[in-house]
Amino acid sequence: MSPNESKSPLPVLVVAADARLLDWLAELFAGRIKSVPTWMEAIAEASANKYQLVFGGIAGTADQSSLAVGALRATDPKVRIILSCQPIHEPLARRALAAGADDYLIEPITRDEFTRALNGQLSIPADAAQAAVEAPVQEVQPLAAGDQLIPDAYGLCEELLRASRAPTEVLLTRAERLLAEKLAAKWVQLQLIDQQPPARPPAKVQAEHSVELSGGGKLLIRLGPPKSGQADSRTLPHLLPRIAQLLAPLLDISRETAALQKLAVTDELTGLYNRRYVYEFTEQVLARAHDERFEVTVLLFDVDDFKRYNDTYGHATGDEVLRETADLMRRCSREHDLVGRFGGDEFVMIFWDAGKRRQPNSRHPETAFALSERFRRTVNAHDYKCLGPDATGTLTISGGLASFPWDAATVDDLFARADDALLQAKASGKNLIYIVGREEPPAHS
Repeated sequence: MSPNESKSPLPVLVVAADARLLDWLAELFAGRIKSVPTWMEAIAEASANKYQLVFGGIAGTADQSSLAVGALRATDPKVRIILSCQPIHEPLARRALAAGADDYLIEPITRDEFTRALNGQLSIPADAAQAAVEAPVQEVQPLAAGDQLIPDAYGLCEELLRASRAPTEVLLTRAERLLAEKLAAKWVQLQLIDQQPPARPPAKVQAEHSVELSGGGKLLIRLGPPKSGQADSRTLPHLLPRIAQLLAPLLDISRETAALQKLAVTDELTGLYNRRYVYEFTEQVLARAHDERFEVTVLLFDVDDFKRYNDTYGHATGDEVLRETADLMRRCSREHDLVGRFGGDEFVMIFWDAGKRRQPNSRHPETAFALSERFRRTVNAHDYKCLGPDATGTLTISGGLASFPWDAATVDDLFARADDALLQAKASGKNLIYIVGREEPPAHS
């Protein structure tokens, strides 16, 4: 091969393999393999270079392999992933299959079993044995025991792999804590940088490094000074590029997971939470309210005569009415309250007041009613430009309020009572909020 010719891509990435297996695979693939000691290293390597096959052993002490398989699959949907395990760890292997692995083999593995697992998708040279003899030994690239990322790299890899399914902020916080601990630094700062400049560091910066993320933006890593009494750490800055290489694919996965989770709980038209999430959230907040003794109030409402707007102005205009109404809901609610769309033109607000315990003889929550009334008046006065110049002040809503614990004790009952109040508001002339238990409906404003 001339100096100007590029090397063919390494076909096999081997993870956590012992020396005997490495020798066997090196012979089988004519030395064209790359070996890494941990699954964390494998994710970083696969994000930087293309491989046809990832082959690795299953960690029996945790479900690290399944998490890594999911990360590898997100990095490269086409790569073939084959695992090996002891018979006792076969349940973990099945979980890895569900996470995206193509196959697993029970140890000890024969060459015939391995070849069948390849399923013809990765060619093995017919003269592999001869090629292995001629190939330079150094082309087999297992990392030396001392070439780990940082002390106790395995524990760090496992914790960060688990954190990759958490929100990105959680992943960054955990990584900062773990890296500071492993590097014996006073602090480590991790920041995602998009359009805004990076925040100021907490103290003197010993070193910093940034890396581009495939999902957009950059990851900035800053290393603080060593902890008091620690040995000289002037070599630690050289680890930052390696740390960035490991963290970048996990951050990409975390952000992609967060985007998918948001889609699963969000109404596509309005961007509000959908019906399923509203129920789940209300169940959780009611359980907390029961223990901490605070109130939860549900407002169910819909747009009065919404069908008429659709019939008169068209469905596109009707959709715009719903979007603008959703935006008004966000502006009229408090930061900790939840707003959602139940479907059609029906919406919901969940008002709750953590930290305010119920008192004996408490009455219906005046705050929730005041907020609901403010929202009703805001809708009534809003200029829905999509309805034309003569439509200002003509759109109205009707709603029903029900509260825990006075009106209902369960989620289903609470929504049912709020719906009853909504129907009473409609029957009483519309354009009002009706509270469960009132003898007379509130007057129009």
